[in-house]
Amino acid sequence: MFCRWTSCSLGEASPFDHHLTNTIKAVSFDGDDTLWSFGDMMRAALASTLKLLEEITGEGSIFAVVELIMLRNGIEAERGPLNPQDTIQEIRRESFLRVASYLD
Repeated sequence: MFCRWTSCSLGEASPFDHHLTNTIKAVSFDGDDTLWSFGDMMRAALASTLKLLEEITGEGSIFAVVELIMLRNGIEAERGPLNPQDTIQEIRRESFLRVASYLD
């Protein structure tokens, strides 16, 4: 069985489940970048995600962190700064879709 990201058939466990059990200790929000550097935290989170995917699939990633960031920034640049349809979530969703298209 192969599950794409965390979506599995009903009744089947996600391959991520055993990695996530009891690992989240706290969630905090830093709206003005005064507690930590968002860029550094984002790069560390992306690197951890790529490493986890490699462990689960047994395959190396075809992306590096810098490539994922460049892809996301390119999507924002393509759409332009004044497009009211582009929320952070929409840009993020499109970047996920493009990354997934390389994996199929």
